[in-house]
Amino acid sequence: MDASPADERLSQIATSWTLLIRAHELPPNHAAQARRALVERYAGAVRRYLLGAVRDPELACELFQEFALRVLDGGFRGADRVKGRFRSYLKTALAHLIVDHRRRVGAAPVGLPQDLPAPAALAEDDPDFTHAWRRELMDHAWAALKNAQPALYEALLAHVQDPGLSSADAASLLAQRLGRPCTAANARVLLHRGREKFVDLLVDEVERSLPGCSEQDVLDELRELHLGRLCESAMRRRRAARWSAA
Repeated sequence: MDASPADERLSQIATSWTLLIRAHELPPNHAAQARRALVERYAGAVRRYLLGAVRDPELACELFQEFALRVLDGGFRGADRVKGRFRSYLKTALAHLIVDHRRRVGAAPVGLPQDLPAPAALAEDDPDFTHAWRRELMDHAWAALKNAQPALYEALLAHVQDPGLSSADAASLLAQRLGRPCTAANARVLLHRGREKFVDLLVDEVERSLPGCSEQDVLDELRELHLGRLCESAMRRRRAARWSAA
């Protein structure tokens, strides 16, 4: 089924907080679309975190379904963007979900870590959630690159899959995948541009998760997600662009 104009607009909303807020403030039909978009956008990160927290695929699936239902039923209506990063808000919501489940069953589910802290005690650098969030951002950046620049996507993907691939072999592989001639020089250019475009898109994803973010907010978030070094070039280009526009 083709996406409606409303769905397309919702998928282009600038920040996660805006999407969450619109999911509860738009007219019922559009609000429902925004809620579905919110679930779909962060499904990967939520699933990874829940599986890492409970160590039980069936329970993780059950908790994900409960999370999705809460979102679709408007259960996050009280979210407040002034409280900080969307990543932190989502992590705390999921931790509450796990603790609520434990209370309902009266004991820790099979496989649940015995040292799982209460939501208020969760540290900002919680490794399971940080890893899940980082992976989700990168998955979105890969998907955006594939959609916007298929040739750059294929060049970067070929390099990631085989870092030792020569330019000549990369050219041959890209010619097959793209269905057009490709020289070794073309392959090198595509790879260089693919790297630049990917990190630009990755920074875009980070910015969408931060409310009213400054450059320092983005830098701090990149460092916490262990993406600072990878995205240095993108941040330099953005800084240079601002200076030239000033």
